Amino acid sequence: MLIELDVILQGPKIGRNHSYRLNPQLGWKGTVNNHKETLTNGLSVIQSGRA
Repeated sequence: MLIELDVILQGPKIGRNHSYRLNPQLGWKGTVNNHKETLTNGLSVIQSGRA
């Protein structure tokens, strides 16, 4: 339901599971500078520290 309302955005698959994120147009937890940078760069996969 939240995906249909565009509150949660479905991201790329990581392994067998999809990733999800909060729609940055509706809410943001963090600094304004990071928000602007994220809107400019778009969605990306973050590599974990695991080998």
